[in-house]
Amino acid sequence: MNNLLAIESSFNSCSVAIKLENNKIISDFQISNKNYHALLLSMIDKLIKKHDFSLYNCNAILSSIGPGNFTGLRISTIICKTLAFYYNIPIYPISSLALISQNIIKQKEIPQKTKILVAMDAKMNELYFGIYQKDASCVKSLYIYSIISNNFIIFDKIFL
Repeated sequence: MNNLLAIESSFNSCSVAIKLENNKIISDFQISNKNYHALLLSMIDKLIKKHDFSLYNCNAILSSIGPGNFTGLRISTIICKTLAFYYNIPIYPISSLALISQNIIKQKEIPQKTKILVAMDAKMNELYFGIYQKDASCVKSLYIYSIISNNFIIFDKIFL
């Protein structure tokens, strides 16, 4: 896959990135708690026009599937599905928690097979969490995310 479009809006922010054939990554990030539809569409439009990119040349769309902000995820999913349908581009779902663990691995020197627990506030005294492991140059999911009460957390020794 050469040209990729990635859209993330599971938190109180939106981000859009395009990976070009030459491996250059162009992106935009904005904090917002509302108007995701207008914000995401304008961010995509701005990046496409500024870098003379055509979605007809896009090989895949990467869409964040959460967990996270329901409204932001719903809107970004609709945008991704619409673009994929119109331009005949496949969509690949990406977990927000997996993205966070991948970012941690890129920023820190973490040894192979290190396990990473990522947790995110799910509101109402609950947490989303996922357990990941560094495997070569990527993240391997050991436990798909779950929601638990933050007053009652038990970790199985299998994961630690």
